[in-house]
Amino acid sequence: MIFVDVDTSKEMLLHCTSGGIGVFTVHQTREIVAFAEQRWLPAIFLYTFPDFNKISTLKGGAKLDYSLLCFSYSGPYFASYSSTPDFVLIIWNWRNGTQLCSQSTQRMEATTLTFNPMNQFQLCMSSEDALILWTIERCSELHILREQHIKLLVEDGSLPTPEETELSESSTPLAYLGPEMPISAIGGLVGDEAIEFVVSTLPTYYYCFSVWPWGGVGIGK
Repeated sequence: MIFVDVDTSKEMLLHCTSGGIGVFTVHQTREIVAFAEQRWLPAIFLYTFPDFNKISTLKGGAKLDYSLLCFSYSGPYFASYSSTPDFVLIIWNWRNGTQLCSQSTQRMEATTLTFNPMNQFQLCMSSEDALILWTIERCSELHILREQHIKLLVEDGSLPTPEETELSESSTPLAYLGPEMPISAIGGLVGDEAIEFVVSTLPTYYYCFSVWPWGGVGIGK
């Protein structure tokens, strides 16, 4: 893996001695880089940057390959998603390399995985035709994953029929521990505008998601 300083053009190399380097990611707020091997039973390695001191090694999460990796913005959580034949989302403690919980996704070819910047217990995963919101439920050292499937609009702009949507039995509303905010406050209205504001139509959600600080998820196309 080659790191290039865009100001000085200086290059730094990080080698993987046990195999090729596949998918990789960096921490959003810390100087940490993580990458997965390209080999049978690949591991995920986490290093500091720019010293390249190994932090931990995550093992046992995939048979062939990882397709997505992601750090939480705060806290110790790290998410990985394995490709065929597993298709499993795993939550790790990146500080000590332990696996906390996992959930199969029924062969979902996911293309995007990201944590909520304002909540380390929530993350979102999407594919070309599906979007799932995940909540990490924790009780002491026990962790489980809860999922909520979002219905995406079909080509004509309408919602799919129940027969066209397969929801998991564990698909339940996500937990939200923040304050209940009126729509006028979410929109940033104050004074008379906030008092007189009336919702005339429901917002329309499309297919590119974005997490909001007050606990919502916006979807655009």
